[in-house]
Amino acid sequence: MNFVLDNNYFLYQGRLYQQMNGIAMGTACAPAVANIYAATFEEISMPLWKELGLVFYSRYIDDIFLIFQGPSQGLQELLSKVELPGLEITWDYSFSRLSFLDVDVRLSQGEIETSVFRKELNKYMYIPFSSGHPLSVKKALVKAERTRMKTICSSPELFHECQEVFRLNLYRRGYPSSLLLKWFSDDLKTRSEPKKSLFLPSEYNPAWEYINMSKLEQAWQDSTSSFREFLPEELVDPRFIKCLKRGQNMYDIFNRDNLTVLAAEASLGDLDSVDAVLREGLL
Repeated sequence: MNFVLDNNYFLYQGRLYQQMNGIAMGTACAPAVANIYAATFEEISMPLWKELGLVFYSRYIDDIFLIFQGPSQGLQELLSKVELPGLEITWDYSFSRLSFLDVDVRLSQGEIETSVFRKELNKYMYIPFSSGHPLSVKKALVKAERTRMKTICSSPELFHECQEVFRLNLYRRGYPSSLLLKWFSDDLKTRSEPKKSLFLPSEYNPAWEYINMSKLEQAWQDSTSSFREFLPEELVDPRFIKCLKRGQNMYDIFNRDNLTVLAAEASLGDLDSVDAVLREGLL
């Protein structure tokens, strides 16, 4: 860790610099280091903040959400005390309603209500039904969004409201109403203990539309029932997930062939031949 923090060098306008403060953007450990740094000061200062009227405090990476109870002057005093040395915090607060990440938070009759936050400029550019994506991908989009809404919404009424907005936007994107009715009527079941996931890497292929993953999981359980005790934990009762990448298109094929030809010519040092290949390709 010391090596990563103390040895970040970069070149700018012909001069070599060493970064003296912070960590290089894009470094794999940067988010973890930033979290630990912030959490250290939060743990030390939390008792003081609670004395000033802090009721709830939570942070996701670099976004902080807190709830304060008390007079306006007390809020200003609290916000001036909530600081992480070396970092600048910009606050936005409200006495009735505000957004945090993708959550719309409202104070109604002394109770906190949460719903899905939607930006005013949101164009809702979901995958159109006319897209060549497999039907399973489109269905998964609907299920994932509905699951997110159910997780965020604090009441069935708010969940129903969010679902209706989502359904109408999908209808405008060409999704048949009969299909949406079927997908939106599916129960959103939550697992008390999530299963281990076993990914099945493959390419997009129409054959996957005819493979029932639930039956595949059941077939796996039946075929391994006699020696389950010898299997690794992740293979005892796994959940199979399709992990599909797109297949090759004409661009991939021709680009690969062109690179192969150019590499062969370049290795021979025959630049005239490379130039001729390029001209022929353009013609």
